[in-house]
Amino acid sequence: MKTVSANKWTLICQNSPEDALVKMLSSPQLEVAYAAQAELSRRSAPNPCPMLDKWRKEMRDGKRDAYVFDELWKKACEETNEMEKPRQLITG
Repeated sequence: MKTVSANKWTLICQNSPEDALVKMLSSPQLEVAYAAQAELSRRSAPNPCPMLDKWRKEMRDGKRDAYVFDELWKKACEETNEMEKPRQLITG
């Protein structure tokens, strides 16, 4: 029996519809359930990063490599930096 590595489950989950991910959560294989949960969490992130998502998709699809520092890469970095900034609490 051939098994799929945890890294491949991550890629499978990134390209799976939400209903399939929900079904994967009940898998007895921990790496499957973990990858599905991680992808569902990523999709429901409160601060989406469309440029970063586009950059990741192009990486997954083999359309770019990690050593191309173009405008998309620059915008993805800016989004990530903005998302990772500490947020100020508003107190009343």
